[in-house]
Amino acid sequence: MPNIQNILEVGKRALVSQQEAINVTGHNIANVNTPGFSRQRPVFVPTPSLDSPAGQVGTGVKTAMIERVFDRFVAAQISAQIQVKGKAEAKKDTLDQVDSILNEASGPGLNQALSDFWNAWRDVTTDPFGPAERSALVAKTTILTQTFRDLDSRLATLQTDLNTLISSKIQKVNLLAEQIAGLNLTIKQQEVGGQPANDLRDQQRVLVDELADLLPVQIFEQPDGQVIMQVAGHPLVDGLSTLQLTTSLVSGSLRVQWLDRAGTPADITDQLSQSKMGGWIAARDTLLADYRGRLNTLAAGLIEAVNRVHSNGIGLTPFSSLTSTYPVSSTSAALSSTTAALPFGGDIVDGSFKVFAYDKSGAVIGSGTVAITKATTSLADVQTALSAIPGITASIDTTQGTLTISGVGSNTFAFAADTSNVLMALGLNTLFTGKEARDIAVNPVVGQSPDRLATAKVEASGVFAKGDNRSALAVTALQRTSLPLGGTTSTLDDFYGALVGQVGIDGQRAERELMQQQSLVEQLTNRRDTISGVSLDEEMTNLIKFQHAYGAAAKLVSLVDEMLRTVIGMV
Repeated sequence: MPNIQNILEVGKRALVSQQEAINVTGHNIANVNTPGFSRQRPVFVPTPSLDSPAGQVGTGVKTAMIERVFDRFVAAQISAQIQVKGKAEAKKDTLDQVDSILNEASGPGLNQALSDFWNAWRDVTTDPFGPAERSALVAKTTILTQTFRDLDSRLATLQTDLNTLISSKIQKVNLLAEQIAGLNLTIKQQEVGGQPANDLRDQQRVLVDELADLLPVQIFEQPDGQVIMQVAGHPLVDGLSTLQLTTSLVSGSLRVQWLDRAGTPADITDQLSQSKMGGWIAARDTLLADYRGRLNTLAAGLIEAVNRVHSNGIGLTPFSSLTSTYPVSSTSAALSSTTAALPFGGDIVDGSFKVFAYDKSGAVIGSGTVAITKATTSLADVQTALSAIPGITASIDTTQGTLTISGVGSNTFAFAADTSNVLMALGLNTLFTGKEARDIAVNPVVGQSPDRLATAKVEASGVFAKGDNRSALAVTALQRTSLPLGGTTSTLDDFYGALVGQVGIDGQRAERELMQQQSLVEQLTNRRDTISGVSLDEEMTNLIKFQHAYGAAAKLVSLVDEMLRTVIGMV
């Protein structure tokens, strides 16, 4: 049966409920700038009614729960799109660094070095005997090779830096996974009594999104507040426990591995296609590998083309002794075979080359033709054929795998008419050493003596002229010659231009993808903020509403107090 005491209880419950509502509103206002915070609101329900002759009489209100305003579907979309954005961001950052390394737009780079190289050869054609022109050509060639090596080194360093970055971020992923598992436990313990751990769930979601930004994960939120996370189909956060990721260096490339509970690794690198981890791996293994591959193709094409021409020419004087710069792994194997392991052995064809021997006065005293059969001719065969030519001798350093040709006594020698490419493949009378961008260099024979620059050609009779520029002209013609490069046909300059252009295209594509994903994530974030974010205007309105309700409840209590005084006064 309702009585005055019941009315007082109604007022008290109203005061408590409105006070709790004001406290929730204050909590919202205090966290208006807290990342990931979801606004909360009190859920009021009436307390059980009392029976009376006139019917049921209400007993007031209570706060059933503090509800977290949160849309799981929107949150799941944000987590998914964060992963896509992370990949685009990682690729864009890497491509910006590649663009800075190539540096063609803001300063001298490989394009300028190539141009200077061709121009220096043209200068030599005008005065093949000029020491200044020859020295300048050697200097420009040295700069060109240094530029190649520097570009490759910086791209390789960028790949190594990505390895370091991946390793450090895997450690952070493990830490985040442990923190999420810890929150899973705390949330489960707190929600056993039926009260949602709103603030802890917000903290959990912030960590989940931070991890999703780094690593592509599948996220499953359980009814009890726990979050289960998987990577590449393997559990990462399994309720209250975690499994670890680790890294292992394989052939210079850092691989990401998942460890099961027994510590057995499973390589998941190729399955990490999204998030920043996927972007870093794609940049390292696809983009940078492609750019370095193209740079190596360009360097190898330059080496092969120029050395082929240069090895057929002659400098200001013949050689007294010359050693090949490309060693073989087997002196008895065919030079074109993989067993011989010559970097340009695959360019050897059936053909021959001529050698002329000269006495001290420069007169031809002997000559010979060395026949080359691609399928069978070995370094030992070449050595035997050369030693049979009057006036010269040849020997093999079996330890080094190199061939040395020497004039007998004061005799000298020169090469001509190589139709087999074997001189180029062995590195005899060449301008460049090395086989790709990382090791291209000026042949020390030329670097130490610019007179060895092969600007002239030897006639069929063995005679040559110091002022002859035919070999130099043949080198300059290479600038406009289309060569087989990386499965296509292109000039060396155009091939490099295509590489720079591809970097630009990849950068623009990555920037466009990043802008699109940033816009999408921003739209989803705004949608989440509309649902879950704190609006100060709305909270101030609620504050006034709850304040008035609190005042009314206080008035009710005051009224009951007066009623009690009246009753007491009647006694």
